[in-house]
Amino acid sequence: MDAQVLAAQQWLNATYGGVAGWVPLEEDGNTGWSVMYGLRRGLQTELGISPVTSGFGPATTAAYNAQIGRIDDATTSVNLLKLLSAALWCKGYPGLWAGAAVSFANLSVSVGSVREDLGLGSANPSVDVKLMASLLTMDAYVKLGPGTTQVRDVQRWLNATYVGRRDFALVPCDGIYSRAVQTATTYGLQYEIGMADGTANGNFGPGARDGIRTQATVSEGTTDGSKRFVRLYQAVLRFNRYDSPFSGNFDGETAQLTRDFQGFMELPVDGVGNYSTWCALLVSSGDTTISTKGFDTNAQLTLAQAQGAVAKGYTHVGRYTVGAGKFITAPELDALKSAGLKLFPIHQRFNDSPEEMTEANGRAHGIEAVERCRTLGLPADSVVFFSVDFDALGETVNGPVADYFRGVKASMDTTINGKYAIGVYGTRNVCSTMLDEELAEAAFVAGMSTGFSGNMGFPMPAGWHYNQIVELTAGSYPGAPGIDKDVVSSQATPVDLGQVTSPPMERDGSSSATGFDSFFEWVVRAEVAAERALCEASNVFKDLRPFVISVPDFIANYLQQPEYWAPQWQVYTPPPGTGDIALARNVAQQGIADLDPAKPPSTRDIAHFAATVRGYATWGLPNDPAKYNIGDLGGWALDLLQIWGSFDKARQDTPALDLTEYLTARLGVVGKDGGFDWADVVADADAYNFCRADQGSADAMSTTLRVLLKLTSGQRIAKFYSDRFGGSEANVVATFGALRDGLEIGPWDNVPLTAQALMAMAHADRMPSVAEAQTCAQVFARMMDAQG
Repeated sequence: MDAQVLAAQQWLNATYGGVAGWVPLEEDGNTGWSVMYGLRRGLQTELGISPVTSGFGPATTAAYNAQIGRIDDATTSVNLLKLLSAALWCKGYPGLWAGAAVSFANLSVSVGSVREDLGLGSANPSVDVKLMASLLTMDAYVKLGPGTTQVRDVQRWLNATYVGRRDFALVPCDGIYSRAVQTATTYGLQYEIGMADGTANGNFGPGARDGIRTQATVSEGTTDGSKRFVRLYQAVLRFNRYDSPFSGNFDGETAQLTRDFQGFMELPVDGVGNYSTWCALLVSSGDTTISTKGFDTNAQLTLAQAQGAVAKGYTHVGRYTVGAGKFITAPELDALKSAGLKLFPIHQRFNDSPEEMTEANGRAHGIEAVERCRTLGLPADSVVFFSVDFDALGETVNGPVADYFRGVKASMDTTINGKYAIGVYGTRNVCSTMLDEELAEAAFVAGMSTGFSGNMGFPMPAGWHYNQIVELTAGSYPGAPGIDKDVVSSQATPVDLGQVTSPPMERDGSSSATGFDSFFEWVVRAEVAAERALCEASNVFKDLRPFVISVPDFIANYLQQPEYWAPQWQVYTPPPGTGDIALARNVAQQGIADLDPAKPPSTRDIAHFAATVRGYATWGLPNDPAKYNIGDLGGWALDLLQIWGSFDKARQDTPALDLTEYLTARLGVVGKDGGFDWADVVADADAYNFCRADQGSADAMSTTLRVLLKLTSGQRIAKFYSDRFGGSEANVVATFGALRDGLEIGPWDNVPLTAQALMAMAHADRMPSVAEAQTCAQVFARMMDAQG
């Protein structure tokens, strides 16, 4: 608490508290905007303005010029002098207060110090409207913590050089490059180009661009004369964190720094301060007319559009991972791959206001991004860009935006089987802050939003990968959708789609909003959920790697329940693991159970598939196409026994029932009862194909399913027939015959199931005869053969 500030607050309330528009000040002795607004309202009262406001706009400026002109030795208004004294004190300069006789003579030394710090010189101190407007802000006139002497020298020079121009406002001299300093520099350029007062407006518009293009090219040997282009060019180099001389002479050092900057911004490197370099130094979009290697779009691209982009010279494309009508589809991924485009994925769920930037949303979006990137098959370490699609200001950036990215990071860190890197899309300020806080590893800068405060007064982030510079409407090249052009940094790490296999499409009639195979998509989510649950319980486990290898078995065990979890199944496919593995199984399966939906939304017989997978995983795959294996007992062999059993029961009522006709009408036929319809055959074939492809692999379940489920059901059955039985009816007959003989003799020494238990699992009362077993095998083989 400052006693002088407190006295000023008390005096302002007492003196002006009754005027229209007055906002009472909290009398706490702390300097801040509320005090500055109070001083403005007090000044307006002295100028006869009513009601008073917190601004210092054209009306206040005009009244000040007309009624006061300058506060100097001739000023006798005690209230004006007290307002000035309070402003000086709040700025950190000596002022007189609380009963002392106030006069300008007592304040002139402080006014001179202010003018000197601003670069205006201390001789003949007085306070004109521009200085008064500056005093009634929170602008600092001495270097602050993050400021630099190099930038402060430029700020003081700008004030000294252009203060006489009508619309130029004094800038702070705190050594910090800011929006106000960027605007002041643009005014300076406009003045040097030759724009008159009233035309120059501080905006980097067509007039400023044309003037730079035609007048402001500077290169080694160029020296300022009547025009100050070199000094301004060296100024903007400094603003962009290049420690340039500030001499008005374009020397060798300035040329080298120019080359460094051009290389950093992916511009042609020639050391010349040309139009494109000026633009890149001055505004976040840079020169919007340059060709770029990258673009982003919310359109789902066709092969023709992707090929058209490549023909236009594009090599990189930014596409959305989620969002109705705009997410990357499987055919699109294949199209981008075929065309040779590289991908930088963007994950965005609205994120267009501070209210949406919460840690909880960040966690949810992080999980969703991992799920979708894995579904798409994007390799581990791919950078995924999370969006901040609004002009986030200081407190919002350091508060909600940072909270959101902490949530994203928390989710992205709870994967074990490969992690994705976090990128940030937003203004320069947002990107730089998230990089500095180590909440993101790469930046996609929303540079085309040149009017955003987060892009004004902030240099390009060191870790930028892409810079979005201009929006083009549909048709910018033949067949093109609407796109945003993106400059691609040499440090960008896009996804090379050459080794990416797109996800399988829905083929079996299940509803899927994405068009991806619904079972495959659910398995990816289950894997992510299991890993997340294990990571969150990492304090229980010393090493998570063995459990990750077991995740496919955990998922299959989860899916076989409760349909295939009778006591016989628990003997044949026992729960995975003991000790820590069993504990990990419970943790992982609880994580999976928390999914919505908790089971795959598929028309396939997923429980059947899972139980058969676990049978093969437990007992192994057969080595001989003409011999059975204990692993077969949980799949096709059990189902063939089951349909035999249903026939055997049916002919008790119809003795003349023909086995071949019965089987042909039901085996492998959609929706037919009997225990071995189309869904059962597909489940058995998929389980064998899956286990054969996955044999000895530590891959995730989805890795194998990604390839397998690209085939139609019929193709997968034909593959099973070929791989399991060598495509031979004789092998099917021999295998099932041997199994029948083994069951009749049974039990087996190396499997804890009796023949009776197995028959109970098949719902069969007795064994088929040798001839009946042969007929069953023949009908099964011919059905499979027909799929080829």
